[in-house]
Order: sequence, then structure tokens, then C-alpha cells
Amino acid sequence: MLLTADMLAVFIDGYRAKLRGEGKRVTVISIYTAAGFDLDGVKSILGYRVNPTRENLGFWVEVMQDLILRRLKQPLLFVTDDLSGLKEVIAKLLPYSDHQFCCIHMQRNLRRHFSKAFYSSLKRALYQAR
Repeated sequence: MLLTADMLAVFIDGYRAKLRGEGKRVTVISIYTAAGFDLDGVKSILGYRVNPTRENLGFWVEVMQDLILRRLKQPLLFVTDDLSGLKEVIAKLLPYSDHQFCCIHMQRNLRRHFSKAFYSSLKRALYQAR
């Protein structure tokens, strides 16, 4: 399926899930999703893929190349998690797009590194800054 060439923002993320197969064996899979907003504000799913391994940069390169082959030209903004190397891949494949880390992922990372009390006050400050 061909995409709208001009996108305002593209959100990409990987999600790990457990999948119960035949014989009740549970395996971990990664689901890669790309969603976008066009210049009229219409949201659409640009694509998704399932990979039987953990989220990795090589698979994201394939996803990005597929989006480019399907006519995605130059989104104004990519919003991603902090997967190592992803920002550099976007800069290489779509050099005129800006990049921003996802606020939700940032909050989750902050929660892991600070005490509950400090995180609570930090979270309030982040909401006020929006």
C-alpha cells in the first residue's frame, strides 16, 4: 500500500509480547508499529511487523526502508523511544526529519531511576511544563 508522501509526524515503537503457540509453548515476540499524522491531522497506521526476536535496530532499518519504498518522503518529526542507534538511522535515511523522544518513554525511564516521592513531584512539574 502506498503512503501519503507528506506526513507531519511518525510515531514508531516496538512492543514485546508473549505468544502461546501450539503445544502451549510461550515465546516472546516483538511487534513493530508505525503510525502517522498527515498534514490534515488524520491519523493512520503506516505499517506493523511481527518479529520472533527482541526489538533490535536492524529490524527497524528494514521497517524504515519499507516506509520509504512505499512513498514516505520527509516527515517533519519522528517520535521514538530511546533504542540505541535509532536516532542515527532516522538521520541517515530521512536527513531532513526532526527527532524527538516520546514523553511516555521518558517518564517510564525517570520512574525507574528516582525514588517514588521525587518522581511524583517531577511528574507534576512535567505536566505543568506541557
